[in-house]
Amino acid sequence: MTSQPIILSIIIISHNQKNELKRCVDSVLAQNIPFEYEIILSDDRSDDGTFELAKEYEIRFPNIIKASQCNSDVCNPANNSQRSGWNRCNGYKLATGKYIAHVDADDYFIEGSHIYQRQVEMLEKHPECSLCMQNVWILTEGDPIETGREWGPQSRFDDGRIISAEEFIKGDYFILNQAFIQRRNPNSDPTALYGKRYVDSIITYHHLLFGPIVCVDACDYIYMKHPDAVTTSMKLNDITV
Repeated sequence: MTSQPIILSIIIISHNQKNELKRCVDSVLAQNIPFEYEIILSDDRSDDGTFELAKEYEIRFPNIIKASQCNSDVCNPANNSQRSGWNRCNGYKLATGKYIAHVDADDYFIEGSHIYQRQVEMLEKHPECSLCMQNVWILTEGDPIETGREWGPQSRFDDGRIISAEEFIKGDYFILNQAFIQRRNPNSDPTALYGKRYVDSIITYHHLLFGPIVCVDACDYIYMKHPDAVTTSMKLNDITV
């Protein structure tokens, strides 16, 4: 029996986030995605049982989940962003899907979400587009979900709206890459191009080289902020342009 091609590769990166990883993976599995997909759990140097949990998921879902571990120390990272970039590279090398999604282990999806089905269907409908974008709900870890806020006005995310690279940049439409799924370009390996710099904004702008963005009217991705994060504690006068 010939196996069906993978339509979507979902790459989830982690580092010492055992509890958060469970929440994240369970929220993806709950989507009941109606086509062939894979979840790649790429862990960086965890020593709290996160990778062991990833291996447990691989055993439970051997046809869906792959677990892998890397050590970002080998790339001489200048900061945690480069560590996450290296981790994403590790996951990307295992991905075989037509479309790619990136997720951080401390984030998750709202209950009842079918966002990946919607995004894939939208990209199938619009082969000229390289990315499909939804909105993001920003929430501080530990706070009730209703206390969060939208990343951008929901009016930007009308179903089927096409946004060019020029409009995305000049209109200040930037949103974290986890809001997207992107169409894999078989002629360009971004991990070979960027290595440890394969990070949030680079992923988005790389894929914008190959086509515009199409939107879905949804805000299903929960982006978790942390009180002790650098960007949370940063004051306005600490930011230089």
